[in-house]
Amino acid sequence: MVALEPGRPLDGALRALPVRERLLTSSFGLRVAGSALPAAIGAAFARPGRRTVAVTTDTALQDFAGELLTLCRYRVPVSLICVADDRRTDVRRLAAAAGLATAAAATPSALEGALTAAPGGPELIHVSGEALLGAEPRRDTTTLSAPRRAAARAAADAPTGTPDGPSVGTALAEVLAELDAAAAFVRPTPATEPLAGLCKAAGITVRAVRNTESAAMAASALAKHTGRPALCLTGPDADTVLQLNGLYDAAYDHAPVVVLGTPGAVVDGTLLLAGAARTLRLDGAPGTLAAAVHALRTAAAGQPVHIEIDPAVLDRPADGPVPGPRPPAPSPVLPAAPTSTAPPRCSPRPAAPSSSSGAAGAAPPPRSANSPRRWALRW
Repeated sequence: MVALEPGRPLDGALRALPVRERLLTSSFGLRVAGSALPAAIGAAFARPGRRTVAVTTDTALQDFAGELLTLCRYRVPVSLICVADDRRTDVRRLAAAAGLATAAAATPSALEGALTAAPGGPELIHVSGEALLGAEPRRDTTTLSAPRRAAARAAADAPTGTPDGPSVGTALAEVLAELDAAAAFVRPTPATEPLAGLCKAAGITVRAVRNTESAAMAASALAKHTGRPALCLTGPDADTVLQLNGLYDAAYDHAPVVVLGTPGAVVDGTLLLAGAARTLRLDGAPGTLAAAVHALRTAAAGQPVHIEIDPAVLDRPADGPVPGPRPPAPSPVLPAAPTSTAPPRCSPRPAAPSSSSGAAGAAPPPRSANSPRRWALRW
Protein backbone atom coordinates (compact mmCIF):
# COMPACT_ATOMS: atom_id res chain seq x y z
CA MET A 1 0.00 0.00 0.00
CA VAL A 2 1.33 3.43 -0.93
CA ALA A 3 0.12 6.72 0.56
CA LEU A 4 1.16 9.67 -1.60
CA GLU A 5 1.52 13.36 -0.92
CA PRO A 6 -0.57 15.34 -3.45
CA GLY A 7 1.53 17.21 -5.96
CA ARG A 8 4.72 15.90 -7.53
CA PRO A 9 4.84 12.60 -5.55
CA LEU A 10 1.28 11.71 -6.60
CA ASP A 11 1.75 12.87 -10.19
CA GLY A 12 4.99 10.91 -10.53
CA ALA A 13 3.45 7.75 -9.07
CA LEU A 14 0.45 7.90 -11.40
CA ARG A 15 2.74 8.24 -14.40
CA ALA A 16 5.38 5.64 -13.56
CA LEU A 17 4.36 3.31 -10.73
CA PRO A 18 2.67 0.02 -11.70
CA VAL A 19 -0.51 -0.26 -9.68
CA ARG A 20 -1.03 -4.00 -10.05
CA GLU A 21 -1.30 -5.57 -6.59
CA ARG A 22 -0.87 -2.15 -4.99
CA LEU A 23 -3.33 0.14 -3.28
CA LEU A 24 -2.72 3.86 -3.81
CA THR A 25 -4.23 6.47 -1.50
CA SER A 26 -3.98 10.26 -1.45
CA SER A 27 -6.10 13.32 -0.82
CA PHE A 28 -6.11 13.80 -4.62
CA GLY A 29 -8.13 16.88 -5.63
CA LEU A 30 -8.44 18.30 -2.12
CA ARG A 31 -4.62 18.41 -1.93
CA VAL A 32 -4.24 18.32 1.86
CA ALA A 33 -0.60 19.08 2.62
CA GLY A 34 1.00 16.41 4.81
CA SER A 35 -1.85 13.92 4.44
CA ALA A 36 0.36 11.05 3.26
CA LEU A 37 1.66 10.11 6.73
CA PRO A 38 -1.69 9.91 8.59
CA ALA A 39 -3.22 8.15 5.57
CA ALA A 40 -0.45 5.55 5.71
CA ILE A 41 -1.03 5.01 9.44
CA GLY A 42 -4.73 4.37 8.83
CA ALA A 43 -4.00 2.04 5.94
CA ALA A 44 -1.51 0.05 8.02
CA PHE A 45 -4.07 -0.48 10.77
CA ALA A 46 -6.69 -1.47 8.20
CA ARG A 47 -4.43 -4.00 6.43
CA PRO A 48 -1.95 -5.17 9.07
CA GLY A 49 -0.60 -7.96 6.85
CA ARG A 50 0.59 -5.67 4.04
CA ARG A 51 3.60 -3.39 3.91
CA THR A 52 2.80 0.31 3.80
CA VAL A 53 4.93 3.04 2.26
CA ALA A 54 4.25 6.78 2.60
CA VAL A 55 5.80 9.36 0.26
CA THR A 56 5.82 12.93 1.54
CA THR A 57 8.07 16.02 1.50
CA ASP A 58 10.04 17.98 4.08
CA THR A 59 7.57 20.86 3.93
CA ALA A 60 4.45 18.71 4.12
CA LEU A 61 5.81 16.60 6.97
CA GLN A 62 5.98 19.66 9.20
CA ASP A 63 2.19 19.84 9.31
CA PHE A 64 1.92 16.32 10.75
CA ALA A 65 5.29 15.89 12.44
CA GLY A 66 3.54 14.76 15.62
CA GLU A 67 2.48 11.58 13.85
CA LEU A 68 6.11 10.42 13.92
CA LEU A 69 5.48 9.78 17.61
CA THR A 70 2.39 7.75 16.65
CA LEU A 71 4.52 5.57 14.38
CA CYS A 72 6.98 4.92 17.17
CA ARG A 73 4.45 4.43 19.95
CA TYR A 74 2.44 1.77 18.13
CA ARG A 75 5.34 0.45 16.03
CA VAL A 76 3.25 0.95 12.91
CA PRO A 77 4.95 -0.82 9.98
CA VAL A 78 5.27 2.22 7.73
CA SER A 79 8.30 3.10 5.64
CA LEU A 80 8.22 6.89 5.30
CA ILE A 81 10.02 8.25 2.24
CA CYS A 82 10.59 11.97 2.70
CA VAL A 83 11.53 13.94 -0.41
CA ALA A 84 13.88 16.85 0.30
CA ASP A 85 12.39 20.19 -0.70
CA ASP A 86 13.30 22.41 2.26
CA ARG A 87 16.92 22.74 3.32
CA ARG A 88 15.94 24.50 6.54
CA THR A 89 14.43 21.38 8.12
CA ASP A 90 16.51 18.40 9.23
CA VAL A 91 13.83 15.72 9.10
CA ARG A 92 16.29 12.93 9.95
CA ARG A 93 17.03 14.51 13.32
CA LEU A 94 13.30 15.11 13.78
CA ALA A 95 12.53 11.43 13.12
CA ALA A 96 15.39 10.23 15.30
CA ALA A 97 14.09 12.37 18.16
CA ALA A 98 10.74 10.60 17.78
CA GLY A 99 12.48 7.22 18.06
CA LEU A 100 12.47 6.17 14.38
CA ALA A 101 15.30 4.58 12.45
CA THR A 102 16.56 6.83 9.65
CA ALA A 103 18.49 6.42 6.42
CA ALA A 104 19.45 8.55 3.42
CA ALA A 105 19.33 7.76 -0.29
CA ALA A 106 20.87 9.92 -2.99
CA THR A 107 19.93 7.77 -6.00
CA PRO A 108 17.01 5.57 -7.04
CA SER A 109 19.16 2.45 -6.60
CA ALA A 110 20.09 3.54 -3.08
CA LEU A 111 16.42 4.07 -2.29
CA GLU A 112 15.61 0.59 -3.59
CA GLY A 113 18.36 -0.86 -1.41
CA ALA A 114 17.11 1.01 1.66
CA LEU A 115 13.57 -0.26 1.15
CA THR A 116 14.80 -3.81 0.58
CA ALA A 117 17.02 -3.81 3.65
CA ALA A 118 14.45 -2.13 5.91
CA PRO A 119 12.47 -4.49 8.14
CA GLY A 120 9.21 -2.83 7.16
CA GLY A 121 9.11 0.07 9.54
CA PRO A 122 8.68 2.27 11.16
CA GLU A 123 11.56 4.15 9.58
CA LEU A 124 12.24 7.32 7.63
CA ILE A 125 14.26 7.37 4.41
CA HIS A 126 15.36 10.83 3.31
CA VAL A 127 15.99 11.23 -0.42
CA SER A 128 16.92 14.01 -2.80
CA GLY A 129 13.89 15.39 -4.61
CA GLU A 130 15.65 15.36 -7.97
CA ALA A 131 16.94 11.83 -7.38
CA LEU A 132 13.42 10.48 -6.89
CA LEU A 133 11.21 12.74 -8.99
CA GLY A 134 13.62 14.37 -11.41
CA ALA A 135 14.13 18.08 -11.80
CA GLU A 136 11.01 20.13 -11.23
CA PRO A 137 9.60 21.24 -14.58
CA ARG A 138 9.81 24.95 -15.31
CA ARG A 139 6.49 26.75 -15.35
CA ASP A 140 5.35 28.42 -18.51
CA THR A 141 6.19 31.99 -17.60
CA THR A 142 4.26 33.22 -20.62
CA THR A 143 0.93 31.85 -19.40
CA LEU A 144 1.34 31.83 -15.60
CA SER A 145 3.94 34.01 -13.94
CA ALA A 146 4.35 36.89 -16.38
CA PRO A 147 0.72 38.14 -16.45
CA ARG A 148 0.42 37.96 -12.67
CA ARG A 149 3.68 39.77 -12.09
CA ALA A 150 2.72 42.29 -14.73
CA ALA A 151 -0.56 42.90 -12.90
CA ALA A 152 1.30 43.49 -9.63
CA ARG A 153 3.74 45.87 -11.35
CA ALA A 154 0.84 47.72 -12.94
CA ALA A 155 -0.81 48.13 -9.56
CA ALA A 156 2.43 49.36 -7.99
CA ASP A 157 3.94 51.54 -10.72
CA ALA A 158 1.18 52.64 -13.09
CA PRO A 159 -1.78 54.48 -11.55
CA THR A 160 -3.61 54.30 -14.86
CA GLY A 161 -3.28 50.49 -14.96
CA THR A 162 -4.05 49.60 -18.60
CA PRO A 163 -4.50 51.70 -21.77
CA ASP A 164 -8.24 51.32 -21.35
CA GLY A 165 -8.20 52.67 -17.79
CA PRO A 166 -7.38 51.36 -14.33
CA SER A 167 -6.93 47.60 -14.10
CA VAL A 168 -8.67 45.42 -11.56
CA GLY A 169 -5.32 44.93 -9.82
CA THR A 170 -4.77 48.69 -9.65
CA ALA A 171 -8.21 49.28 -8.15
CA LEU A 172 -7.80 46.58 -5.52
CA ALA A 173 -4.31 47.78 -4.60
CA GLU A 174 -5.60 51.32 -4.10
CA VAL A 175 -8.39 50.15 -1.80
CA LEU A 176 -6.07 47.85 0.14
CA ALA A 177 -3.72 50.78 0.65
CA GLU A 178 -6.63 52.77 2.12
CA LEU A 179 -7.18 50.10 4.77
CA ASP A 180 -3.85 50.81 6.48
CA ALA A 181 -3.55 47.08 7.11
CA ALA A 182 -1.09 45.96 9.75
CA ALA A 183 0.23 42.98 7.71
CA ALA A 184 -0.75 40.04 5.53
CA PHE A 185 0.00 36.42 6.48
CA VAL A 186 0.46 33.59 3.99
CA ARG A 187 2.03 30.21 3.54
CA PRO A 188 3.75 30.88 0.22
CA THR A 189 2.62 28.66 -2.65
CA PRO A 190 2.32 29.24 -6.40
CA ALA A 191 -1.42 29.81 -5.91
CA THR A 192 -0.84 32.70 -3.50
CA GLU A 193 1.83 34.48 -5.57
CA PRO A 194 -0.60 36.91 -7.27
CA LEU A 195 -2.29 37.72 -3.96
CA ALA A 196 1.04 38.43 -2.28
CA GLY A 197 2.03 40.63 -5.22
CA LEU A 198 -1.24 42.54 -4.86
CA CYS A 199 -0.56 43.23 -1.18
CA LYS A 200 3.02 44.31 -1.83
CA ALA A 201 1.77 46.68 -4.52
CA ALA A 202 -0.50 48.21 -1.88
CA GLY A 203 2.44 48.68 0.49
CA ILE A 204 1.30 45.93 2.88
CA THR A 205 3.98 43.85 4.59
CA VAL A 206 3.59 40.17 3.69
CA ARG A 207 4.75 37.74 6.38
CA ALA A 208 5.24 34.04 5.66
CA VAL A 209 3.98 31.37 8.07
CA ARG A 210 5.03 27.72 8.13
CA ASN A 211 1.59 26.20 8.73
CA THR A 212 -1.33 27.00 6.46
CA GLU A 213 -3.81 27.24 9.34
CA SER A 214 -1.64 29.84 11.07
CA ALA A 215 -2.39 32.49 8.45
CA ALA A 216 -5.94 33.35 9.57
CA MET A 217 -5.14 32.82 13.26
CA ALA A 218 -2.19 35.23 13.08
CA ALA A 219 -4.25 37.79 11.17
CA SER A 220 -7.03 37.59 13.76
CA ALA A 221 -4.63 38.09 16.67
CA LEU A 222 -2.87 41.03 14.99
CA ALA A 223 -6.19 42.72 14.19
CA LYS A 224 -7.37 42.34 17.78
CA HIS A 225 -4.20 43.76 19.32
CA THR A 226 -3.73 46.65 16.93
CA GLY A 227 -7.30 47.50 15.96
CA ARG A 228 -6.13 47.70 12.33
CA PRO A 229 -7.22 45.40 9.51
CA ALA A 230 -5.05 42.34 8.89
CA LEU A 231 -5.04 40.07 5.85
CA CYS A 232 -4.86 36.33 5.33
CA LEU A 233 -3.87 35.01 1.90
CA THR A 234 -4.82 31.45 1.10
CA GLY A 235 -4.73 28.96 -1.72
CA PRO A 236 -7.71 26.88 -2.87
CA ASP A 237 -9.49 23.80 -1.55
CA ALA A 238 -7.81 22.32 1.55
CA ASP A 239 -5.94 25.57 2.27
CA THR A 240 -9.28 27.38 2.37
CA VAL A 241 -10.74 24.83 4.79
CA LEU A 242 -7.82 25.44 7.17
CA GLN A 243 -8.78 29.12 7.56
CA LEU A 244 -12.08 28.29 9.31
CA ASN A 245 -10.76 28.42 12.88
CA GLY A 246 -8.99 31.73 12.44
CA LEU A 247 -11.86 33.38 10.61
CA TYR A 248 -14.44 32.31 13.21
CA ASP A 249 -12.08 33.57 15.90
CA ALA A 250 -12.04 36.96 14.16
CA ALA A 251 -15.82 36.95 13.65
CA TYR A 252 -16.47 36.20 17.33
CA ASP A 253 -14.55 39.30 18.41
CA HIS A 254 -15.45 41.42 15.35
CA ALA A 255 -11.79 41.72 14.37
CA PRO A 256 -11.18 43.44 11.00
CA VAL A 257 -9.76 40.47 9.05
CA VAL A 258 -9.73 40.14 5.27
CA VAL A 259 -9.19 36.73 3.65
CA LEU A 260 -8.09 36.82 0.01
CA GLY A 261 -8.25 33.42 -1.67
CA THR A 262 -8.15 31.79 -5.08
CA PRO A 263 -10.83 29.56 -6.68
CA GLY A 264 -10.64 25.82 -6.07
CA ALA A 265 -11.79 22.77 -7.96
CA VAL A 266 -13.37 21.05 -4.94
CA VAL A 267 -14.17 23.62 -2.23
CA ASP A 268 -16.27 26.74 -2.81
CA GLY A 269 -14.79 29.19 -0.32
CA THR A 270 -17.66 31.65 -0.68
CA LEU A 271 -20.05 29.02 0.69
CA LEU A 272 -17.68 27.46 3.21
CA LEU A 273 -16.80 30.71 4.97
CA ALA A 274 -20.19 32.41 4.66
CA GLY A 275 -21.04 31.66 8.29
CA ALA A 276 -18.10 33.71 9.57
CA ALA A 277 -17.64 36.49 7.04
CA ARG A 278 -19.15 38.41 4.20
CA THR A 279 -18.08 36.41 1.15
CA LEU A 280 -18.02 37.21 -2.54
CA ARG A 281 -16.26 36.23 -5.73
CA LEU A 282 -14.24 38.51 -8.00
CA ASP A 283 -14.27 36.74 -11.36
CA GLY A 284 -14.59 39.58 -13.85
CA ALA A 285 -18.39 39.61 -13.98
CA PRO A 286 -19.97 43.08 -14.12
CA GLY A 287 -20.34 44.65 -10.70
CA THR A 288 -18.05 42.23 -8.87
CA LEU A 289 -15.20 44.77 -8.57
CA ALA A 290 -17.50 47.37 -7.02
CA ALA A 291 -18.84 44.75 -4.61
CA ALA A 292 -15.29 43.74 -3.64
CA VAL A 293 -14.29 47.36 -3.03
CA HIS A 294 -17.39 47.92 -0.91
CA ALA A 295 -16.69 44.75 1.09
CA LEU A 296 -13.07 45.74 1.76
CA ARG A 297 -14.19 49.07 3.17
CA THR A 298 -16.74 47.26 5.31
CA ALA A 299 -13.95 45.15 6.78
CA ALA A 300 -12.24 48.28 8.06
CA ALA A 301 -15.32 48.83 10.22
CA GLY A 302 -14.97 45.44 11.92
CA GLN A 303 -16.72 42.95 9.64
CA PRO A 304 -14.56 40.00 8.45
CA VAL A 305 -14.55 39.58 4.68
CA HIS A 306 -13.55 36.78 2.32
CA ILE A 307 -12.97 37.54 -1.37
CA GLU A 308 -12.25 34.74 -3.80
CA ILE A 309 -10.16 36.28 -6.59
CA ASP A 310 -9.54 34.77 -9.99
CA PRO A 311 -5.91 35.81 -10.68
CA ALA A 312 -6.63 36.02 -14.39
CA VAL A 313 -8.79 39.14 -13.90
CA LEU A 314 -6.12 41.21 -12.13
CA ASP A 315 -4.66 42.62 -15.37
CA ARG A 316 -8.02 43.24 -17.04
CA PRO A 317 -9.48 46.74 -17.26
CA ALA A 318 -11.85 47.64 -14.46
CA ASP A 319 -15.50 47.40 -15.50
CA GLY A 320 -16.31 50.87 -14.18
CA PRO A 321 -15.16 53.62 -11.85
CA VAL A 322 -14.09 52.54 -8.38
CA PRO A 323 -16.70 53.64 -5.81
CA GLY A 324 -15.62 56.30 -3.34
CA PRO A 325 -15.04 55.47 0.32
CA ARG A 326 -18.47 55.16 1.92
CA PRO A 327 -18.24 52.45 4.58
CA PRO A 328 -21.65 51.40 5.91
CA ALA A 329 -22.43 51.07 9.57
CA PRO A 330 -20.90 47.81 10.87
CA SER A 331 -23.17 44.94 11.77
CA PRO A 332 -22.33 41.80 13.75
CA VAL A 333 -21.23 38.82 11.68
CA LEU A 334 -22.38 36.23 14.20
CA PRO A 335 -25.97 36.54 15.47
CA ALA A 336 -26.32 38.17 18.85
CA ALA A 337 -27.75 36.26 21.79
CA PRO A 338 -31.55 36.37 21.70
CA THR A 339 -33.15 38.83 24.11
CA SER A 340 -36.50 38.12 25.71
CA THR A 341 -39.24 40.76 25.59
CA ALA A 342 -41.50 38.96 28.05
CA PRO A 343 -42.16 40.77 31.37
CA PRO A 344 -40.43 39.41 34.49
CA ARG A 345 -42.15 36.65 36.39
CA CYS A 346 -43.37 38.70 39.29
CA SER A 347 -46.55 39.97 40.87
CA PRO A 348 -47.45 43.19 42.65
CA ARG A 349 -46.97 43.20 46.40
CA PRO A 350 -49.90 44.69 48.35
CA ALA A 351 -48.89 47.83 50.18
CA ALA A 352 -48.53 47.44 53.95
CA PRO A 353 -51.16 49.29 56.00
CA SER A 354 -49.98 52.49 57.64
CA SER A 355 -51.21 54.41 60.62
CA SER A 356 -52.67 57.02 58.36
CA SER A 357 -54.87 54.53 56.55
CA GLY A 358 -57.26 54.13 59.46
CA ALA A 359 -58.09 50.99 61.37
CA ALA A 360 -56.01 47.85 61.05
CA GLY A 361 -56.88 45.85 57.97
CA ALA A 362 -58.39 48.85 56.20
CA ALA A 363 -57.83 48.95 52.46
CA PRO A 364 -55.05 51.24 51.22
CA PRO A 365 -55.98 54.36 49.30
CA PRO A 366 -56.72 53.76 45.61
CA ARG A 367 -53.84 54.14 43.10
CA SER A 368 -54.03 55.98 39.87
CA ALA A 369 -53.12 54.29 36.60
CA ASN A 370 -49.75 56.10 36.57
CA SER A 371 -48.85 55.39 40.18
CA PRO A 372 -45.54 53.50 40.68
CA ARG A 373 -45.82 49.87 41.76
CA ARG A 374 -43.64 47.81 43.99
CA TRP A 375 -42.67 44.43 42.56
CA ALA A 376 -41.64 41.34 44.44
CA LEU A 377 -39.75 38.68 42.50
CA ARG A 378 -40.86 35.07 42.87
CA TRP A 379 -37.86 32.77 43.19
